[in-house]
Amino acid sequence: MEKQTAVKLYSLAVIRGLQSASYAISIPFLSIYLYNVRGVPMSLVGTIIGFAAVLGSFLRFYAGRLSDTLPTDTVMKLGLFLRASGFLGFSILILLKANPLLFFFFFLLNSSGASFFMSASDVFVAKNIDEPDRPFAYSVIRVGGNLGFAIGPSIGGFISRYSYAMTFFASFLLQVICVFLIIYLVSSREERKSVNLTKEISFGDVFKNKNFMLFIAGTFVLSLLMGQLISTLSVYAKHKGLDNVQIGYLYSINGFMVVFFQMLIIKVVDYLGYKKGLVLGSLLYSVGYFYFAFSHNFTNFAIGVIVLTTGEMLAMPLLTTITSAMAPDDKRGLYIGFLGFIEGLSWAVAPFIGGVLIDIFLKTPVLIWGTVASFGVISSIIFMKVRFN
Repeated sequence: MEKQTAVKLYSLAVIRGLQSASYAISIPFLSIYLYNVRGVPMSLVGTIIGFAAVLGSFLRFYAGRLSDTLPTDTVMKLGLFLRASGFLGFSILILLKANPLLFFFFFLLNSSGASFFMSASDVFVAKNIDEPDRPFAYSVIRVGGNLGFAIGPSIGGFISRYSYAMTFFASFLLQVICVFLIIYLVSSREERKSVNLTKEISFGDVFKNKNFMLFIAGTFVLSLLMGQLISTLSVYAKHKGLDNVQIGYLYSINGFMVVFFQMLIIKVVDYLGYKKGLVLGSLLYSVGYFYFAFSHNFTNFAIGVIVLTTGEMLAMPLLTTITSAMAPDDKRGLYIGFLGFIEGLSWAVAPFIGGVLIDIFLKTPVLIWGTVASFGVISSIIFMKVRFN
């Protein structure tokens, strides 16, 4: 990888980290503000957040397609502008103690902006990094994102003690910083020269690639497994007697493992190849989740998280890498955007499935986690049928 390209990659990783931090600094505390301070029912808060998330998943597809006809740095800056508007709007509404329903509009702006930025940044890697280096490149930006998530909540918790409005203003300032970083460190003249604004790309083109659609089917099922980490695991761990601090530690293990070991784990792909690496990652995911069925204390749960996170570090960078490899050169944005749409849709469905399993099988945990683990097994079977380059 050339030095100039490496600078752009690591700069993008820093920006992804700042984006994650901007979310973690403020958005988790918005639910607390609306529910505890303004008295908004959690059912309404959850509905607003859920609707914005679904919209965001659809926009990943559009943003990816847009990245095929516009420079990716332009699409990234558009996303940052939308997010900045959302965060600034939240801050102003809190200061004015405005009608809580007005927050819905800025939720949509924030979710839309995140979709544009995430899709375009993934496409940027696909366009500017040679395929053999992409697993490494996608791992680098994952590390940046996870580091931001690890640091953000503590900063947000400190600021929110004094002012909820300031947490969102801090997130707004981070968007402004990211725009300047893109302009001076990430923008690519070569990519701008190759842009063809008259190029027509149909959303339907992605469905014509049957091999890719098979891969997407496996990705959807695997994402149903990934999406159990937040709500399903936390509720079950609480039922088993873990306190909030211990549950927080579980997520810290997940986040910091990615930060410290992602670059080491992805080197395994050099020896295994894409298919074996993705299948192994899916199966490790399954083993980690199934282990929760036999977990009764913090140590047990921590072991399960360590195993599933190892699977995550193998599988997650490969999903985007393989998508970029399967896509025609002039349609990488379309394909990567569709991948983001499918992942977002699956993550929206996953907590519902986990909730139903807990409601029905709480006294029979092997059925909860056996069902969840089956998603990883099914996805690995599907991936084995996919033709990889």
